[in-house]
Amino acid sequence: MAKERPVEITPSAAALVESLRGLGYSPETAIADLIDNSIAAEAATIELEIEWNDGHPQVALFDNGNGMDRTTLAEALRFGGTGPASTRTASDLGRFGLGLKTASLSQCRQITIISRTVSKTSALVLDVDEIAKRGWFATVPAVMPKHPLVTKLAQLEHGTVVLWDRMDSLGGLSGLAKETFYLRLEDLRAHLGMVFHRFIDGDATRLAIICNGRAIKAWDPFQTGHPSTRELPSERIRHAGSAFTVRPYVLPHRDRFANEAEYETAGGHGGWAARQGFYVYRGKRMLVAGSWLGLGGVRTWTRDEASRLARIEVDLPTDLDRDWRIDVRKSQARPPGTLRARLTAIGGRCRQ
Repeated sequence: MAKERPVEITPSAAALVESLRGLGYSPETAIADLIDNSIAAEAATIELEIEWNDGHPQVALFDNGNGMDRTTLAEALRFGGTGPASTRTASDLGRFGLGLKTASLSQCRQITIISRTVSKTSALVLDVDEIAKRGWFATVPAVMPKHPLVTKLAQLEHGTVVLWDRMDSLGGLSGLAKETFYLRLEDLRAHLGMVFHRFIDGDATRLAIICNGRAIKAWDPFQTGHPSTRELPSERIRHAGSAFTVRPYVLPHRDRFANEAEYETAGGHGGWAARQGFYVYRGKRMLVAGSWLGLGGVRTWTRDEASRLARIEVDLPTDLDRDWRIDVRKSQARPPGTLRARLTAIGGRCRQ
């Protein structure tokens, strides 16, 4: 039988981009993904301007990191540009080469990126409706967008601004009443202060995150500065040619806090019961904020009131992504089967 030519099955740009928009990002996880890119660019300061605009919000993010020239910027907007098989540095918090695009397009229909390097500015626009018409193309804006953060960027030698426009109901900020919108921003501030607490506190490369003119404060889930926090013996675990550290903590009882406000703050967003369990970090960026990861003895552990003080830090390097099945939103991780018994033993001691 004669060998037949392969059949090309190029995906429909219109259908695929709409599917990629529905990966399940919240505004909090989407903006955290943008910040990952800023950290990879060695930014020291990130500024967010998020305005209600009568229910038609706009999000702008500025960082003072290493900017991008036109070629690098185009590659940054390519879906899957640097995929999971690529070797990444310890400070590169990317995973699938999708985050900037999928995170942004989960919230809006148009992204504009303006970047400056060696005092030269480049800008490109990724528009969902244009992709549907023309295919996988980014366009050069006819006029530079007018925004205070774009003006600020023009005065610097390097940095980047990301603008989200035409935000729609697929995201979580469009169409909200003003009061509800600004309550959601408080949730965002709490989320970023938790996810990036090691950067804000300086345990990792120090980073300042400012949202609408207010600095975001770090939230330390382990309350390491409290004199009554107990740190149990840590363990260094080797796996798949790499290694990671597990540090269990038992947090103070309610009567060890100075007042009720301090106790509630230590509990974290969602409260003490919701925040117990394993905290999984990748490159010092939090992925999982309190979960028992499906572990347990005779039955799978649940968030019991009796174990509310148990919190365990798992510090993963980026080269264990595949083994821990890090998802595209960088909000879930699942331990490999060969480690479950050891992690269960550590968790059991902390829960006692």
